[in-house]
Amino acid sequence: MIEAMVLVLLRWIATMFNVLPLAFGSRWGENERMPAVEGWDVICLQVVKLHTWHDRLAVGMRVQRLSTYRVEQKPLMVKVCGWVCLTLYAVPHQSAGEVIFAVKDGGGDVADGVPEDVDVEAALCQAPELLTSLGKRKRHQTEQEAGDREPNLTLAEMHKYGEALAEDVAKVGPHKCFVAGDFNHDPRLWRRCQELWSFPQRAHAELQQNISRDAAALGCEISLTVSCNASEGAAWIQAAISTEEERINAGRIDMWRRRLLSQPAEVWKRLARHRSNPPLTSIKCPRSGQALTGDNLTVALREYWQGIWPPPCTEERLAHLQQLADAHPWPTNPAPPLPPLTPAQLRAAAAAQSGKASGMDGWKGSEIMHLPDGALQMACDLFDVIEAGGPWPSQLCNWRQTHLQKPNKPFGELDSLRPISLSSCWYRLWGSVRMKQLADWIRNTLPHQQHGGIRRKSVATALCTPLTLLEKGMLPAFKHNPSSIRFMGSADLSKALDKLAAAFSQHSLARMGVPSNFLGALSRAWSSQARWLCTANSIATTPCANVQCLPQGDAASPLALNCVLAEAMLRVQRFGNNFPGNARHLHRLFLDDRSWFTSSAKLCAAIGRAWRHEMDLLNLSENEGKADYAATGGVKNQRQLKLMLLSTNTRGKVKDRPKILGTQLQLTRRHSGPSPEEAKRLKTATHIINEAASLPITRGQRLFFAKGSGLAMAVCNGWSRLPSLKDIRPLQNAIAKCAGETYTLGARGPLCRLLMGHTACPRFRIGFEQSLFILTTLDRELRACWPSLRRSQGPITLLRRWMQRQGFSEVCPWRWRHQHADIEIDARDAQSREANHVPLGPRTHSGLFRTPEDGKNLIAHSLREGWRAQQWAFFRRTDTKAAEALRGVPWSQAGPRAKEASKQWDKVPPATRPHVVALHTAHYVSQARFAATRGEYVATCAFCRNANPDRQHEWCCPALRTTARNMPDAIFSTLAWPRPGHAEDVDLMCEIAHVRQQVLNRRYGEPVI
Repeated sequence: MIEAMVLVLLRWIATMFNVLPLAFGSRWGENERMPAVEGWDVICLQVVKLHTWHDRLAVGMRVQRLSTYRVEQKPLMVKVCGWVCLTLYAVPHQSAGEVIFAVKDGGGDVADGVPEDVDVEAALCQAPELLTSLGKRKRHQTEQEAGDREPNLTLAEMHKYGEALAEDVAKVGPHKCFVAGDFNHDPRLWRRCQELWSFPQRAHAELQQNISRDAAALGCEISLTVSCNASEGAAWIQAAISTEEERINAGRIDMWRRRLLSQPAEVWKRLARHRSNPPLTSIKCPRSGQALTGDNLTVALREYWQGIWPPPCTEERLAHLQQLADAHPWPTNPAPPLPPLTPAQLRAAAAAQSGKASGMDGWKGSEIMHLPDGALQMACDLFDVIEAGGPWPSQLCNWRQTHLQKPNKPFGELDSLRPISLSSCWYRLWGSVRMKQLADWIRNTLPHQQHGGIRRKSVATALCTPLTLLEKGMLPAFKHNPSSIRFMGSADLSKALDKLAAAFSQHSLARMGVPSNFLGALSRAWSSQARWLCTANSIATTPCANVQCLPQGDAASPLALNCVLAEAMLRVQRFGNNFPGNARHLHRLFLDDRSWFTSSAKLCAAIGRAWRHEMDLLNLSENEGKADYAATGGVKNQRQLKLMLLSTNTRGKVKDRPKILGTQLQLTRRHSGPSPEEAKRLKTATHIINEAASLPITRGQRLFFAKGSGLAMAVCNGWSRLPSLKDIRPLQNAIAKCAGETYTLGARGPLCRLLMGHTACPRFRIGFEQSLFILTTLDRELRACWPSLRRSQGPITLLRRWMQRQGFSEVCPWRWRHQHADIEIDARDAQSREANHVPLGPRTHSGLFRTPEDGKNLIAHSLREGWRAQQWAFFRRTDTKAAEALRGVPWSQAGPRAKEASKQWDKVPPATRPHVVALHTAHYVSQARFAATRGEYVATCAFCRNANPDRQHEWCCPALRTTARNMPDAIFSTLAWPRPGHAEDVDLMCEIAHVRQQVLNRRYGEPVI
């Protein structure tokens, strides 16, 4: 452990101070033993040619897959010898026949068979027999002949056992050779027999000897060297190959199941396949349309991005922006001083970066978090020197810019790529710590209209008030009010961070008041970027220098963008205040996404032109496809807005259903149904949950992954409309499949939903966060809105419909009482509460708006409790014997019992769990009832022979019960829900479940599980 820590520390020093990369040991000697791994019987070697210092610094921690079928690999040793990196792998025997040796050179060319002591460039042209020096796994028959031989091989032994490998490579080609593994004996024997049977004149003693040896090793009793046995021998070999393939496939499936059970990341990856795009293998040339790879691809990438990145800023443009900013100075709010960094802060930031991708130097947060305090203190001292004015080390200025395919865009085109920039993990840690220290100051300094990249602000805070004002403007009482909000516009920038000059942000941040030491370090980092462009398995040989834009992966880039747009927004807002007519206007910014809401169509179009003028000053480009306008109040206002856009030459399009920050608005009654995007999202969520239900994992794991993937996707329904119950029903059925147990009637019904919890109920989850936010929002103007439920869009309508679905009835505006529980919620402000005083119930929560945080927890608990009471009411209304027996039991008595019952699902043994779940959800069995459904009559119990075999008798049958204790109460005798704090009830519950199991065993004649 100490040696590993020292090794990581030395590597960190090499990275920070541009020292030669350490050799991870020397060359392997002829008699040096290679490490043996239990259960891993294939030894393979990867040789990588290193071209640049970047390669040497980054290759140490990068493990590349060598298998054609993505089999698991275990790196045993990594050594850097000169300009060649050697990586030794072990591969499990189940996939032994799928491993290839890889030699990488430059742009990714792969050749087989280069030994460590041969120059890589010269070795690429060598014959396939060079594979013999890379090593081969000890064969099964050789291991039997020399049983006392040690399991790990030396290089000399690997030469000896690699002779047959060269023969295979010569026949099938160096790039298609599968090496090692029992499975390859059968195909090799097949090829040798075909050569012997097809060309008898080429037969020689060595070939016949090899055939006889392989046949004996495989247990073949047919003489394959005789031509008359060709057909019989061919059939035997084909059967052997099929049997071996089935065994290998069964092993792969078993390994896949065990991997899903033990590695949650594999399940998440499988459930996220709907978001994955095909991997990029080439890029279309923008001029000729031909596919580009290798150096041609990186050259095209460089030319494309050099045409997008901004040129150096001129002094005249900076002075003009400074003059404009002086007219609207920032508020006087000094920034807090930034103390020196500490090792504890870096360690916490590294833990948060665990699992994130590494930069060009190969460092990861999962490695840095385990460094000793001394090493972290060295990094803190280095950052202190940089903030004091020192330059950044060249290794921390490297940025890896990779590219991903955008969904629903032409595949492989340069304009369809999304750039992702990754810096060194050390730089990210420094920026993360400093931004967290300034987070509260940033929230208090930036204008309240900005909501993106700011602590405690989100899409909810950005949209709730504007959408409510749009909803309020459609009410009959405010329809003819000239100050009502009726028009809206939105705009978005194209490649905002890639086109925004860093110099604009530096001057804007200085005017905002960002601490000078932090701003100086940011400025030097942004001006010394070295971008390594890579995509489609290709990387540029040299970095792009003199990049003047903001890096996307920088923690300070959102602040830099917000600061520049804040100054522009203040100028646009002042333009709206001075606009003739005194029209009302409201602005919202979420990073580069800008929206404005006005009471005048003329002002709405004028603000759109003002934003374009401001973006031209910053050399930024508007996204023409996202310049949307909309109007409420019918066709008349829409026509007025269209004419205004045409007459003023304002670019944009008036839409019936505009989309703002992921929320599809419905501003007319013509479009009240689900949009195509919403229907597709719910369909995809249902598909993901069904896939989670089919995975070979436990019930609890299926529910966990279903709630975190498909149901989480369905919950993001926006702030304008709730999906109908008909659209939600497939989601609930899919969740029921995840929670179902063996030999039960599934997990459907109100009792199943009640015991699974509110987090597994789409009817509750969809709309809960939005309703909770609206109830806890302190906005007097929002409280004045109470639209009619005839409409189907808007935040207030969403809240009222959701409360109605959970069983809350409206007493008066902003006050609800639950129909099946003693819960009342009063969300009125103090003035409205005094004017319309209504006596409150014993459990009314009316003080939440005086203490928002406490009120949020209180109201959330009330909403969850109301949902549980509604599920219990649904059960009592069913036409079942269990519901009839508990018709008079209120939720106040059943609530604690339901909570205790749900805890037992994961505590009982797996063999008993299906029967416990069935008992808790009233899915019991009865001999008499089963016989009646089959048209038969049973007079006596099949176990005791002296009673009517109904359910009540079976639970008390002396032949089935081991004890004679009676049922505690009606709830237990009907649903077997134990009482809290009574351990004897749990034992009795398990005993009754055992009774159910015995009845089913007798009925079907086989074990239930």
